Amino acid sequence: MLSGVGPGIAPSIGIIGGGISGLACALRLERLGFHSCTVYDTGKRGVGGRASSRCWPEAGDTVDHAAQFFLAEDPVFVEQVEEWARLGAAKPWDAPGKLGRFTPLAVAGDDQGAPTEEGAPLSSVAAGFKWAPFDDGKVRWVGTGGGGG
Repeated sequence: MLSGVGPGIAPSIGIIGGGISGLACALRLERLGFHSCTVYDTGKRGVGGRASSRCWPEAGDTVDHAAQFFLAEDPVFVEQVEEWARLGAAKPWDAPGKLGRFTPLAVAGDDQGAPTEEGAPLSSVAAGFKWAPFDDGKVRWVGTGGGGG
């Protein structure tokens, strides 16, 4: 129960963090009728937390600052991401054969573990890792325009 809240009294809500969770929380609260929400964030150039992007004016490009992509598996979050896609703020990351991860070689120094996939970085062998494409069938999402500043 919220103290100091009753009929005709709107609560004042503070949300700590302007990352994807904080912003989703604020949006959900607004849709539930709580219009006195303030999001507090320490970002100097914009909000977004680990999902933020930075615009580099001299390069004329947007660069992912931390998370290169995100997954949407919870049905409520899937609905939100699909809304962002309809608004042009997110899209599936479409790079067939180029999305993957680095995995440790089975045995250190084992030349049988060298990656043979076309385009696999040669430096991954020296570092003791090989490149493998994602094979889980999950959609990786990315933002479309850079939310930073």
